[in-house]
Amino acid sequence: LRMSRGLGDVYKDSFLYSMDAADNLFPSIHCLVSWLCYIGIRGNKKVPQWIRTTFCICAIAVFISTLTTKQHVIYDVVAGVILIEVTYRISRLLLTKLSK
Repeated sequence: LRMSRGLGDVYKDSFLYSMDAADNLFPSIHCLVSWLCYIGIRGNKKVPQWIRTTFCICAIAVFISTLTTKQHVIYDVVAGVILIEVTYRISRLLLTKLSK
């Protein structure tokens, strides 16, 4: 089933892809960096809860926008999040061991 597209969709897509072609690679650095910004503050009780929640929502909005603009596929998003979660946890462990 093919959905019809309006002139505005064609213009939007051609403008978007002229500025940023849909050839981004695996994993999504867009998603990786936005999730890193969130996990950097998520456990910090000095940062108000509403700010932590806002960062999480913004990161998820980046995930959705990279998918809806066809800049990335779901595997790119998931891999970006997994990569930064693993890297962040390893770096925390190393910093803890080095500081002893």
